[in-house]
Amino acid sequence: MSSIENYIIFNGKILKHKAFTLKTSNRSFLYGDGLFESIRVIDGTPLFLYDHLSRLHSGMKLLKMSFEYDIIPDFENLFYELLKANKIDTGAYIRLNVFRKDGGKYLPTNRNVDFLIEIFRIQNEFLLQTQKVTLGIFSDLLKPINILNLIKSNNAQFFVMASIYASENNFDEVLILNENKQIIEATSSNLFAIIGNKLISPPLDSGVLPGIMRKQVLKLCDELGFEILEQCPTQSQLIEADEIFLTNAIIGIKAVDFFINKNYAKTQSTKLLQKISLIKDTSL
Repeated sequence: MSSIENYIIFNGKILKHKAFTLKTSNRSFLYGDGLFESIRVIDGTPLFLYDHLSRLHSGMKLLKMSFEYDIIPDFENLFYELLKANKIDTGAYIRLNVFRKDGGKYLPTNRNVDFLIEIFRIQNEFLLQTQKVTLGIFSDLLKPINILNLIKSNNAQFFVMASIYASENNFDEVLILNENKQIIEATSSNLFAIIGNKLISPPLDSGVLPGIMRKQVLKLCDELGFEILEQCPTQSQLIEADEIFLTNAIIGIKAVDFFINKNYAKTQSTKLLQKISLIKDTSL
């Protein structure tokens, strides 16, 4: 269970969490005009920082935001300042939220940004979940394919609706379909299926988020000799699969137990998570 720590950073300044408030004119609150990154911390060290901050930088350019900081070194320093302020030298995750400054309606009057950094204490290692994971399919809405799929947007209404559907239908996770009705991802994670020596994962041009852990898993599986197929799996392929697992930067790997009455193994998922856990490279 995660819990927010005592100190946050807003626009470069360390503040008490309880003393901080956002104005009702905040554009992220009004319009979802912003983006965020969630960064895993192990042994007090943020992982894959270059990948996270490069994605953030690209997203800010895409959203036509202006920023006065040198993103990678400046945010790296701020992350370590906040870890120190909260006396964290083990496991946590950092949420970095960037949003356009107040002003305007749909058309902003200012392209500069504010940013908020929060930190949540969690376990110090990637752990394969102990609870069973049942997977369903969310088809009430289809995810459009466009360049906004490249960012983690503060407007997550699509994924909120998918998560509500999962809860109402007793699924732990649900698969998302794109506008072509192809299976592409889950509510907060990238999708992988193993069939024999083949590893299947939807390609970036299908509408998936370019996940940080997705990149690591693809690299690792290539080194391990898997035949990697970047394609959208069909429902029949998922039923045929030996294993299905989901990935994101915080959980690492989540193995799926049940999908359409089939029970899946966790052998390769467990091995991959063990290898991912050995990665200490911060990517900087």
